[in-house]
Amino acid sequence: MTLVFVGFGGVLGVLTRYAIISILPFGSLGSIFFINVLGSALIGYLYKSHGVMVWPMLAIGFCGGFTTFSTFALDNIKLVMDAKWVGMVAYIIGTNLCCVGACWLGIKLRSLLIG
Repeated sequence: MTLVFVGFGGVLGVLTRYAIISILPFGSLGSIFFINVLGSALIGYLYKSHGVMVWPMLAIGFCGGFTTFSTFALDNIKLVMDAKWVGMVAYIIGTNLCCVGACWLGIKLRSLLIG
């Protein structure tokens, strides 16, 4: 049954990512940055979830399908191919710092709201 919850969450995550990329006017780089930071905050918030299916469906499934390291990697290769070195370095450092920070904020937010 856990596999069904992971799959369901993954489908919802992928569809949500697609919708956000289609709606936001930032292009791939900005949209993936936003998605990865938001997903990092959400998985941080879910970190101490106690529901039997909450972690498999929302953290593993939804966040796994929603965030995307492969697109992040491709966007960086495109920046290299376009010789946009400063943009690539800023994107790598900014994404890593913001995603780790967002995850930490998600953990803190949960502890403030739930305890």
